[in-house]
Amino acid sequence: MTTAFSRRRAAGFTLVEVMVSTVLLSVVCTSVFMAFKSSLRWTRAGTSQAQFLANARIAADNVVGLIERGKAFSVITNGVRILFPDLTYATIYFDPGDGNVATVEDNRLVYDPIPASTGDEYTICTFVRPVDGDAVSNIFQSVVGSPDSLAIRFHVGDGTNMAAQSFSGTGLGY
Repeated sequence: MTTAFSRRRAAGFTLVEVMVSTVLLSVVCTSVFMAFKSSLRWTRAGTSQAQFLANARIAADNVVGLIERGKAFSVITNGVRILFPDLTYATIYFDPGDGNVATVEDNRLVYDPIPASTGDEYTICTFVRPVDGDAVSNIFQSVVGSPDSLAIRFHVGDGTNMAAQSFSGTGLGY
């Protein structure tokens, strides 16, 4: 013979069953959250890498265009001086910002259309560093054996010192 009390008990869950299901649900939710967080980090890194690539290509096109418009060029200490057909000259140079080449967030390539005056410079590209570590002189090089040729090598991307920044973790850059 069944009583009303035993029928109510059979229809519910025990405390142990509720606790086990709560723990399992929290493990599943934590796993989903961690997967979502990881995908956001990878998406941000991919977006930053794509932006670095676009910035580097635009900078390379700008530098090449400026040099091609010139009549002659000469490599200077940290850049290149361009002589234009109207006999004016401009410079493109690497600015390490704080003086430390390794901190890329303040490094930039700068175009100065009138080197004799100040305030007319503009930034071609940011997050720049030399390809060969600290050798700033390796960014702009005359090609040996070909006086009409210039090699321009620079890296655009985040540095290893930017762990807390949103750009961090995008790889080597361009």
